[in-house]
Amino acid sequence: MRVFTLITASALLVPIFLPFGSAVMRFVLDEEITNCGNEDWMVDLTNFKLIIVNDTTTVANGTCILLTAVNTPWKLNFYGEQYERGHWMKKFERNFQDFCKNILKPGELWYDPFNKKLKGKQCPYNKNQIFPADEDTVYFDVSYMPPTFQGRWRFTIDGDLGCFRVRFDFVDF
Repeated sequence: MRVFTLITASALLVPIFLPFGSAVMRFVLDEEITNCGNEDWMVDLTNFKLIIVNDTTTVANGTCILLTAVNTPWKLNFYGEQYERGHWMKKFERNFQDFCKNILKPGELWYDPFNKKLKGKQCPYNKNQIFPADEDTVYFDVSYMPPTFQGRWRFTIDGDLGCFRVRFDFVDF
């Protein structure tokens, strides 16, 4: 388990800012990416790791290898859940009927790292295609996180390539 400390400038971003104060928390990332589905993964993450470098930086290292070709439409759903009162409660979600149309869309969270690695190449992607990660910074902005986000979390990516999950905690410092 890797641990780092962060300070949140807590506010809730609806269409306007509603300040809630601030909190000092630690982010504790489970090192393992787990399978959350019944099917086999269609991507090999054996050599892929998320690494906390310091208080503000998390990086991705290693390789992702496609075990099948990815064609359009590429269905993908990702969501974050917080563990509350004995149940996982969904806090945010994005669904894509065709992620191929969004993978290199400017303004999206993943645009910069994906565009850099894919060099502008859209779907389809070939079986055995390798996507290297070499200390690529993972975007993680907590500047709008209220203190109510303290606790156990899991982030899930579910779609045509399988179901992947990362677990982490936000705890009082």
